[in-house]
Amino acid sequence: MSTINKNALDFFKTNPNVNEVFATTDGYVFVKKLDATNHAKTLNPDSPEVEPIKNEEQPVEDKKEGTVKLSVAELKALKDKATQEYTELFGSAPDSKLSGAKIQELNDAKKTELANENPDDEEN
Repeated sequence: MSTINKNALDFFKTNPNVNEVFATTDGYVFVKKLDATNHAKTLNPDSPEVEPIKNEEQPVEDKKEGTVKLSVAELKALKDKATQEYTELFGSAPDSKLSGAKIQELNDAKKTELANENPDDEEN
């Protein structure tokens, strides 16, 4: 992993609500593009380079020993899928504040409940 990406990842870990940062060639990251551009001009006045890095492009680390799980985009896709399944099972959309994992947990519980109500359906 490049220094720029590592610095951006470190920044997003401590600032998860920031959607995008702007990195300069020396590895510094900035929330404001103007600040990054001004710093980049000190490195190369004729051709300042600034690289935008979106938070969704960075992997999300699991709380266990730094294992990488899913990107923000992947988590959103899973939540969307779980929300669709929830709507089919319950007839209404889940609370928007619930995480994708919690929605899936509710879906699994409902499917188990339905399977227990209709044990003959499971055999088919």
